Amino acid sequence: MKFKMTILLGMTSLSCYASDDVWSGCYAGASASHLETDNQWTTTSFNDEAMNDNAGSANADETSIGVQFGCDFLETEKSVWGLKVMASDADLYSEHVYTQNPPRPSNLVSYETEDVISFVGRYGFKVSDSGLLYGQLGYVQSDNKYQDNDPLVNPAFHYEQSADRDGVLWGIGYEHQFMNHVSFFAEYSFTDFGKEKIYLIDTGTFNVSDYQAKIDQDLSQFNLGVNYRF
Repeated sequence: MKFKMTILLGMTSLSCYASDDVWSGCYAGASASHLETDNQWTTTSFNDEAMNDNAGSANADETSIGVQFGCDFLETEKSVWGLKVMASDADLYSEHVYTQNPPRPSNLVSYETEDVISFVGRYGFKVSDSGLLYGQLGYVQSDNKYQDNDPLVNPAFHYEQSADRDGVLWGIGYEHQFMNHVSFFAEYSFTDFGKEKIYLIDTGTFNVSDYQAKIDQDLSQFNLGVNYRF
């Protein structure tokens, strides 16, 4: 994640030439972000047996720091087009008991999401001389780790897998210029990662190699921050 942040911040050293228009040009910014992820686990195969086993769901939320770099262009009298890259250092973790009959409270399923980076296009309408109301559409990538673990059974039951997830982001925001070169923004976005089949690896001694699950995941973000325009 430090490497991604370094690249993103390094992009701000590139020369960007703004026109006389209020919004045209490039900017770098930072934000306080609240992120929330919803996760749903469905086991589809275990020990070569096809299943459709709803194992349960869990939510996670966290406040983090984010950075962004972008450029606005194609400015008209009433609208602005732009592109930006955003990154967050969030580390979201959630877990739940695997739903089964009879229940085993020691059997936990967990989800971890981190290193969220977004590539976003935005289209805004000028609602005042210094205010811009905009919609967003983009692509999001995140690093994830999934585990199904029961330390009390014998032989040891522990399965895990790491996966990069990507999805489509949509959202809405408002940006207001209140000083020369400085603007404040607030925005909400939602990303649907969809359902992805995950092949879990046996890291215990249960000796069953075929474990597959479909994991449905989405991510909500609310950002409050400041941009500096070049």
